[in-house]
Amino acid sequence: MDELAGMQGTESSARQAQFLSLRETIERIASDLYDEAPRFPGYVVRIFMRHLGR
Repeated sequence: MDELAGMQGTESSARQAQFLSLRETIERIASDLYDEAPRFPGYVVRIFMRHLGR
């Protein structure tokens, strides 16, 4: 999330606030990945650095 926010070294106590500020972007990326994903039981959507440029 630091990379997405353009930050570095966010304290663990600030992670929830960071997620909430980035939630819309994270959910959009996850939704796009889910739509493109293969359909089989147990598949998990994971967001990696390479997905941030979307």
